Order: sequence, then structure tokens, then C-alpha cells
Amino acid sequence: MYKPQFPYLGNQAIITSDRVTLLAGKDSVFVFGNEAISLSSQHTINLDAKDKIILSSPKIELGNKAEAIGEPVILGNSLVYQLVNLLDNLIEFVTSVRDATYGDLSTIESNIATPADALYNSLPIIRNAINNSVRSNKVFLQKN
Repeated sequence: MYKPQFPYLGNQAIITSDRVTLLAGKDSVFVFGNEAISLSSQHTINLDAKDKIILSSPKIELGNKAEAIGEPVILGNSLVYQLVNLLDNLIEFVTSVRDATYGDLSTIESNIATPADALYNSLPIIRNAINNSVRSNKVFLQKN
């Protein structure tokens, strides 16, 4: 983490006023910092855009900067895909066994064991996918 040196010994510009406004009426405003850029306020910081806001970084942490890194955020589409896959497998199993008759062992095996084996084989694959593919490796969020 970058820690600025105080007092600063190089060239610097300090602007102090009751209000500072930067306005680019036709193009853009750019702010660059070799080590860091800090935006700080006693109350709020607003980021507004009519199209989108992009945060581009190898790691994005949301929360209190003094606390340890939070939990990875959930990738919604990936989680929904895996949950739907799980539900589809459960529906297929239940549909296969709901009208099963319990006469002899061969009936039980064909009516229940075969669909149960198919479900049993698919569950570890779905579990592994949920465990390994629905959490972000980039964005982390602290619990409130």
C-alpha cells in the first residue's frame, strides 16, 4: 500500500478554496497519479454516468480499507446456471421415480436405482462447479 512522504520535498501544486470545479465542456477531464489518487470526503463521493462506470484493476476491494480483505462476490450468471442445472437434475430424478412401483427388486432397480445413479453422478460435478466457478477472483466485498 502506498504511503505518501511528509513533508513532501519535490515540486507540488496545492489548490485551496471553498469550492473547486473542473469542467471540460466538450471533451474529458483526466487525473493521473504515478503512485496513487485519493478521493476523500466527510460525507459522500458521487460517481455518475449516463452510460456506465468502469473499475479496472487486478483486484477490487469494497469496504473499509483498514480491515482485511472481504469475501469474493458471487458471479450471478454462473451461479444461476449451476443452480438451474441442479434443479433440472432433481426434476429429472423426481419425474423418473414419482410413479415407481415397489413390486420386486428388478422393478425397484429400473424405476429408482437407475435415475438415482444418474443424479448421484451429476451432483459432484455441479457441486464442484458451484464451489469453483461462481466466486469472483477480482472483486471482494466486506460483510457489513
